[in-house]
Amino acid sequence: MGGSLYIDFDAFAGTLSAEDRERLSTTTVVFAYPVLDDNEFELVEHPVSQRILVSVMERLGCRAVPEVARLTRGDVAFSSLGRAASADYVVIHPMIGSVGLLPELVRAYRDRFPSARIVLQNSDQHQHEKLIGGPRGWTIAATLLQRIPELDWVLIGFADHALAALILGRPTAAAVGREGTGGHPLHYFRFASLPEPARPLARGAEDRSIRVQRARGCLSACTYCIEGQANRTLKSELPWDGLPVEAFVERLAEVERNGYFFVNVIDSSFEDPGRRGIRDLVRFSELATGRGLRLSFKVHLRAESVLKLGPDDLDLMKRAGIDVLVIGIESGSDVELAFYDKIADSAVSRETAARLEAFGRFCVIYGYMMISPIATLPMLREKAAFLHGIGRCWDFLNLTNRVLVMWGTALHRQLAERGLADADSPPLSGYVDYRFIDPAVEAVDAALNRLKKERPGFMRLNNVLYDALNLDSRLQNPANAAYLALAGEAFPAFRAALGARLRRLNGLYRDGFARLLDDPEAPFLPEFDPAAEAERQMDEVYACLGFVKALPEPPTTLYLHTWLSVVNRFGVSP
Repeated sequence: MGGSLYIDFDAFAGTLSAEDRERLSTTTVVFAYPVLDDNEFELVEHPVSQRILVSVMERLGCRAVPEVARLTRGDVAFSSLGRAASADYVVIHPMIGSVGLLPELVRAYRDRFPSARIVLQNSDQHQHEKLIGGPRGWTIAATLLQRIPELDWVLIGFADHALAALILGRPTAAAVGREGTGGHPLHYFRFASLPEPARPLARGAEDRSIRVQRARGCLSACTYCIEGQANRTLKSELPWDGLPVEAFVERLAEVERNGYFFVNVIDSSFEDPGRRGIRDLVRFSELATGRGLRLSFKVHLRAESVLKLGPDDLDLMKRAGIDVLVIGIESGSDVELAFYDKIADSAVSRETAARLEAFGRFCVIYGYMMISPIATLPMLREKAAFLHGIGRCWDFLNLTNRVLVMWGTALHRQLAERGLADADSPPLSGYVDYRFIDPAVEAVDAALNRLKKERPGFMRLNNVLYDALNLDSRLQNPANAAYLALAGEAFPAFRAALGARLRRLNGLYRDGFARLLDDPEAPFLPEFDPAAEAERQMDEVYACLGFVKALPEPPTTLYLHTWLSVVNRFGVSP
């Protein structure tokens, strides 16, 4: 599948004519990463897809300039943090939090670089969210070009070859412009042939976190996800294209040499629902351990995959430096899981949670969507009981999370077929507005969004609890063995207090949520002070890290502020 459409990057570069090379060497490309001022988490680093583009353009001889574009809600104040005085092309990476401000952003770049061609690429901000994705990517592109007159081109799908061809004056079928789609042959660079992504725009020397990508695509077809094979933007895209595990570990060794420690593997490397996912995960762990990598990994797994792993496998993963597992259980309702075309049912998810809880050495993040358009009030009670049963009602985010429907996904089509969404609603917003099958659930959704805005302490506490779980796991990383020894008895005391807090909040939140379902207008846990609880939790974190005061320099391999999106923190409703 894919055949000759997939070409080697170095071979492509080697066949360029002298005229092509001259054209590339005199071209300046500015890569814009838009960030909302009210979400400091987005400043962690430049997205991987744009970092790949930066490397590709540099290797081809262009001057590539990555920068951050700061946006403010309301007056849309724009200020560039870039270094470019001129540009021939501006390539913008759209983000879901700022997609509504794209017209203002594009106009600002047009004012700054009047003669530049402005290009919008697809995004990789999260494996489920590609803003110009799915089979209806051309519809999205056409709408963007219509709504934003200053925009010149929209790239559909993976942008590496498409951007190079565009700059060379040979736009392909992956490029949509004002005069239609490019007429030159479509190609993709094999992911394994691409140069390593450029280093991110770090916040400072103390920042040791980086996102990495081993592959593109996913072999699962979950309907809410834009990345699965059922949602591929171009039918010619391979469902999965990536580096062999051995080559990936070699790249990670370079990541370590560059001074990074916290490594977020953003793709679906180990999520293959067949045998390859488990095989690659175990092989990765063996190679990382044998290579002596001293890194802390965050990886994504499927719920059913955990049940294929024995105690020795879990121990090997931990010794390899895997500290954070993200597992998309998505729902505690088998009706919803079937609707999303998930493989694991709720019983598998319960068993998975029990096994990981018994192992007790990973920070586990469960992707979970409490509010959905097909949910009923009894279903919400069932889903809350599921969370409580696996000990996760303390997770305020998952208890209140809402299904976010990306435009053009199979889920968008499913909802349109049920009359719960408009098939041709404006795609510029990124997310699809939908209706609820049960008006009572809509009232609960509105109440939860108000709650996040009126009492942000709940999300602050949620964030702090995950910070504590991260610390718990990372202190058990072999790379931090010396710090664990220095913590001494403070560490088990910290773990015991954290466990007690999670159990108490598990019951408290469950009861509060049940009362909210009875009356969405009633105050939610009015006597509870989440801000004070967060401060107590942080006091316990500092007590566990009391040994740091005696060190000549603070450790940089223990603590990382857990990422939260704007939507997670502030909700989705106006």
